[in-house]
Amino acid sequence: MFSPNKLVYFGMYILFGMLLLCSGEKANASASMIIGVGVHRLGDYRYQSQVLPLVRQVGMTSIRTDISWSGIERVKGVYEFDKEVDRSVDFTIQQGIEPLLILDYGNPLYDNGKKPISKEALRGFVNYAQAVVRHFGHKVRYYEIWNEWENGLGNTEPGHIDDYAALVKATYPAIKSVNPHTVVLVGAFTTGRLMDGWYERLAFLGALNTADGLSVHPYVYQPPSDCAPEHAFTLIDELVETLRSRYALQLPIYITEIGWPTNQGKSGASESVQAQMLERTLSLAAARPYVRGVWWYDLVDDGNDPSNKEANFGLLHYMNLDAKPAWSSMNKMTSQIATHPAASTSEMLVPSPAACTRQSSPIK
Repeated sequence: MFSPNKLVYFGMYILFGMLLLCSGEKANASASMIIGVGVHRLGDYRYQSQVLPLVRQVGMTSIRTDISWSGIERVKGVYEFDKEVDRSVDFTIQQGIEPLLILDYGNPLYDNGKKPISKEALRGFVNYAQAVVRHFGHKVRYYEIWNEWENGLGNTEPGHIDDYAALVKATYPAIKSVNPHTVVLVGAFTTGRLMDGWYERLAFLGALNTADGLSVHPYVYQPPSDCAPEHAFTLIDELVETLRSRYALQLPIYITEIGWPTNQGKSGASESVQAQMLERTLSLAAARPYVRGVWWYDLVDDGNDPSNKEANFGLLHYMNLDAKPAWSSMNKMTSQIATHPAASTSEMLVPSPAACTRQSSPIK
């Protein structure tokens, strides 16, 4: 039985779905939706020269990687770029792959290496961001401001949403002043922040007025996972509708991380399940006109420990780059999405199971 609240949401999503279908846009972004993957070790050109041709070979067209502040500004006001990083970026572009660079993490020269919150650290981060954009010029179009501010990544501490909003509002116009043709993504929060109002707070503070796209990390790999991809897109659909109805914002969505680890033990999925989740995730993304890109996390496992969750998200095994089944699934999906320009919300490339059907459409 529907509760009154569920009836309200049901009506809201019917309206949302009608707006999508009547918008005049194709309900599939296959002609423009980026399918990419997260990579590490950008400064190791020998390694990148091995793995990057594989990325293009399987049909992916972008990589996402860090260009960390502390590695570029080791002396205040002096910005030095590793030649190996430059070689990797150039090689990426030669392969027909577009880089998405993450501007992130602390610098021990400012705020003791923690998140940049003080006025001096904010200025320092802005200057670093401008230096990166100036250095790469026309070579790099996509940038993302930080990675999972809510977590302690990069030897920092979990941050407050208001401080992130301040960082965005300072950094976005500074990047645009150097290169107005950049696409600057904001957010990169994980699933919990999709549910607890962080994105709404960004909108309320005006930080989403200084963004070209909204990045999300809807990790839903924790069991039970039968309808996990559908659950992820239900959360994203709700966010899109909330921003549209309450704040008149219609920002494109970039899923800059999503994936399933294949570790043994807690939270681990079998390799065959990982492949299934990839296919349904990309199908659901392709059915939504506001999803402009999906970057799978990640390309290669980060280690050999079968029990380590964080080391087992890859499409390829750490040793010898042996492919998991998800590699073939990625090849299949990039081909299918590229050849289905007329796919709609009711024509999934890979149908959801019947039990998940109600969650699999923008109309809840």
